[in-house]
Amino acid sequence: MDGVRHAEIGSEAFSFLQGIESHRDMASLNAAFRSRIAPYGYDHFIHVAITGPGGCPVEDDLIGVWDPRWQSRYFGKAYGVIDPTVRRATRNPAPFTWNDLRSSQGLTRSQLEFFEDAETYGGHDGLVTPLRSLDGSFGLVTVSGRDIDDSPAVRTALHVMSLYYAGMSKSLRRRAIEDIGGLTPRQRDIVAFIASGYSQRETADRLGLADKTVEQYLAAARIRLNVKTTAQLCVEAVRLGHIQI
Repeated sequence: MDGVRHAEIGSEAFSFLQGIESHRDMASLNAAFRSRIAPYGYDHFIHVAITGPGGCPVEDDLIGVWDPRWQSRYFGKAYGVIDPTVRRATRNPAPFTWNDLRSSQGLTRSQLEFFEDAETYGGHDGLVTPLRSLDGSFGLVTVSGRDIDDSPAVRTALHVMSLYYAGMSKSLRRRAIEDIGGLTPRQRDIVAFIASGYSQRETADRLGLADKTVEQYLAAARIRLNVKTTAQLCVEAVRLGHIQI
């Protein structure tokens, strides 16, 4: 019986992989991904870029289906600083579950409270697939739910589908970015100030933002234009015509 079930799980995953290139927008891709993971109890998923080892998720680069209240809660409480899934994902490429982390001995009280808070918004447990690109950038895909199938066969299928989902969503996002000019309006404002000689603190004051928020926008802009440093970001933004100074 297990062999039959494993074959069905594998067939579902393979069907998703076969059709991955047919999606032309994120709505279509998200609907297909959700339909494949829902039978196993997973109804939330997020693909996010991370600003390097020890860094934080970038709000501008969130893709997926989740409770929007959790997004507000996550970034409002600055959970990215303590989120143990982010720390683990940037240090170990192997997939893992939230329960894997919760059962470890190294979590702080704040990190345990983070998981408890996440449950309020539908994240009782989840599988995390770390992502590391050839350019050195980091990211992760998390699929989560309340009553999930955590069997090895399902874990494997979700891991493979998450990798393909991440690759296709990155491609679709790149196309969307090209359509809107490469950077979001807020990113263009911030990069323009920096390129004109303002410091990060001065830019934050002028725009009424926190220093950390400006830092996160710059990190997201570097990812979007595929550069390593803020200096390179400014040069590339000018070269591509995204800003004028």
